[in-house]
Amino acid sequence: MIQRQGAKIVKALKESIEDRFRNQGGASVFLDKRDLTPEFKWDPALRNELCRSAIMIVILVDSYFQSSYCRLEWAIAEELDRARLRDQNATSLLHVKLDATNLPQEVEAVGVFSGFERVLLYARNPTTHAGWPRLVESLTQNLLAMMDRIGGAPVPDWSAQEQWVIGAKEKAFTWAPSQHGLPMARPAFPRFRVEGKAA
Repeated sequence: MIQRQGAKIVKALKESIEDRFRNQGGASVFLDKRDLTPEFKWDPALRNELCRSAIMIVILVDSYFQSSYCRLEWAIAEELDRARLRDQNATSLLHVKLDATNLPQEVEAVGVFSGFERVLLYARNPTTHAGWPRLVESLTQNLLAMMDRIGGAPVPDWSAQEQWVIGAKEKAFTWAPSQHGLPMARPAFPRFRVEGKAA
């Protein structure tokens, strides 16, 4: 089972980002394990949300890379970047390290946003941690900079991209040699995405 503080951090981060972006003209945040109800057809709904997202924030824990759906959403995000972004070095993926001890080479190459590990060890409401405001503000500035970089991209062909994601296949990550091999499987952890609010 996911340790409770990690789930609290993700929930608090979602709410903090929504609050912060409300002052920047508005944005909606889609948290896949919270905003979908059991009657949803999960796979099509999640693929559609990913396709309609401007930025995907990946909460990095070891179990992320053990999940076939997480590998799928990563592959979709990378392919959408290639289709949408003129700058091939730009990305709509923001990696936030929470509890990941072994990262694939693709993640190590682009770097991660760290700092939330300290909050993971904090046994109270994450928002009362002394470093929380600074972490959220720093993450928000990263998001705003990313949105500026991708803001000049042409309007996507939503229909074509939604058709493509239906048949997308999961990504095969590259792992550096390790005496322990791949990370031990842990329970799946929620990911969430930030969507730009439609004009």
